[in-house]
Amino acid sequence: MIIIKIFVNILIKLAKAFWYTFKVNRHQIAFWLGLLILFTVFRLPAFFTPHYYVDEGMYASVAAMLHKGMLLYRDVYDHKPPLLFYIYASFGNYRILFKAKLASFLLGLLTICLIFPVIKKLVNPKAARLSTLFAAVLIGSNLLEGSIANAEVFYLPLLVGALYFLVAVKQAKYFWAGLLLGIAFLIKFQPILTALALGYFLFFENGNQSLNFKKLFPLEKCQRIGKLFLGVATPWLFWALLEISRHNFGRFIQAAYLDAFSYSGYQFDTGNLLFNLLSSTLI
Repeated sequence: MIIIKIFVNILIKLAKAFWYTFKVNRHQIAFWLGLLILFTVFRLPAFFTPHYYVDEGMYASVAAMLHKGMLLYRDVYDHKPPLLFYIYASFGNYRILFKAKLASFLLGLLTICLIFPVIKKLVNPKAARLSTLFAAVLIGSNLLEGSIANAEVFYLPLLVGALYFLVAVKQAKYFWAGLLLGIAFLIKFQPILTALALGYFLFFENGNQSLNFKKLFPLEKCQRIGKLFLGVATPWLFWALLEISRHNFGRFIQAAYLDAFSYSGYQFDTGNLLFNLLSSTLI
């Protein structure tokens, strides 16, 4: 899948950009080596414990059906956005859950590494070390189910990566930050809330209290926010076009987003209406 290749290439680009920000000395080597050992010790049991978490098995089962040529949301169903199922499918048919846990381990390491330069830029190096250590414990251990190959583990490096592109590079890359958030939105719904929060911050970062239109909406600020949300929209629009081409767009919207309200106990009655409207033209 093209979207999987884009996802991997962005992570590689992000890792390279992060690597060149380091000025390594022996103290940093000791810190990162200790952090790697700590994280590995916390995560190692996950590779040997029985598969007990239902969602992991569901992702692997849907991935297996995708390998058989079934169409997501039409032939096989789950009430989540599509990308995580295709990530699982990219692991092949053999030992999918082991590969998912290995990917979760590597992405957890990437998340921890990205947290350090972000906090260092926003606060100071001491706070960055403490935050990174705290993140290693939470993401590595099972205190908050960090060792499970669930959706959060896969989109968390994208969220932190977006912050990295906004605050930890010499010149903020708004489109790339938005692109990471957009890909994360294809994994789970919650990252769109992060995108909205970042847009809000960019708009009010210097305190907008004037009623003057030009001062309230300066061109430079609008361009930055526009680049951010263009990046957010790009992956989703790409996937929407893909689903339209497969006459599956209505099911995609219904299952990936609207059914989540019913799953959480909220009855979103207009969902069926929207599905019927979309069905009349796109399915």
